[in-house]
Amino acid sequence: MRLINELAIMRPLCCLIGLFVVGVLATGCGGEPSDRSAPETSDVADVPDNIDESDTPGPLDAADDTSTTDAADDTGTADDTGATDDTGTADDTGTADAAGTADAAGTADAADAAEVPEDGSSDGVERALEFDLGGGIGSDGVSCVETDRCRVSFSYPDVLTVQLRYTEDGEPVAGRTVNLEVVPGSDAAMMATLSAPSVLTDEEGIVRFDIGVRDGGTWQFEVSATVDGAAARTFEVSTTVFNPAPLSVLATYSGTLGIDTYRALLYAQREGLPDYCEDPFRTVQEVTADAARINVRMSQFARFSESEFVGLESDGEQRYTIIVVAEQPDVGIVAMGCNDVDGLVRWVAPTTVEVELIDL
Repeated sequence: MRLINELAIMRPLCCLIGLFVVGVLATGCGGEPSDRSAPETSDVADVPDNIDESDTPGPLDAADDTSTTDAADDTGTADDTGATDDTGTADDTGTADAAGTADAAGTADAADAAEVPEDGSSDGVERALEFDLGGGIGSDGVSCVETDRCRVSFSYPDVLTVQLRYTEDGEPVAGRTVNLEVVPGSDAAMMATLSAPSVLTDEEGIVRFDIGVRDGGTWQFEVSATVDGAAARTFEVSTTVFNPAPLSVLATYSGTLGIDTYRALLYAQREGLPDYCEDPFRTVQEVTADAARINVRMSQFARFSESEFVGLESDGEQRYTIIVVAEQPDVGIVAMGCNDVDGLVRWVAPTTVEVELIDL
């Protein structure tokens, strides 16, 4: 009986010990979770290696199309519409995108309206500075139209008056500053003089200035004319000493037109050549002069040096038809004169001829 009572007392104690043992085993006996504990949520979401991650629509899936934090999500913070997506800071419309700071419409845009044209202007205006020498012919008989250089000459102590015309989009503009400079680099440049370092254009876009030399001699130098936004123009200047010249021409005028300058043209008279005074206008338009002086002031002589009369020393004398022409901007020739009688040039003595300008 005593044994039975002791067993009855031990039964609940054994149950408590059994429960304690089970609890210890459940915690791995060391207080740490057992490897056979329930799997964590992240373990359940693990994708086997043989399954494509883009096929598994998990809430944190790296290829999820609707995940808020999905790195490649089309609508996520860093997706196609996020900070780096097609519309984000670095996307097609962002700071560095196709329409951003460096895009097709941005600061560095190839079609940017602020791009500077080749002529140097920034507003799209076509600026042009052109020679305006009356007939467009230099002293050497070569055209100075639509070129950046023109040859002119004169004899000391005279000065040479030259002019240019400034336009914007083909129209003359007044009040623009044309800067003038004797191009440095030669002894002759030290001898050159200009009437002013800069000149303002008038209502016709015209600027006039004088070129001279400090002393007699044979000099060659260049004078550059510039205006902001337009290509520069350069006069190639040569001078001779007044010896006196074999031929000096003076144009006279008694009409009412405001004529300030003229040009004098020489045409050699030889057997078989036409009478140049029969149609002087056609002569000037179609025949190249043997010698020319341009932009001569009405009060000055057009002087022609010995070097322009080839063979004069051996010939003794040569005869020339002299045509003088006066022009005005945007009008053309307004007065002419022709003399085919008095242009006898002789080696032994100088000749002076006056030719009257007649209104056309």
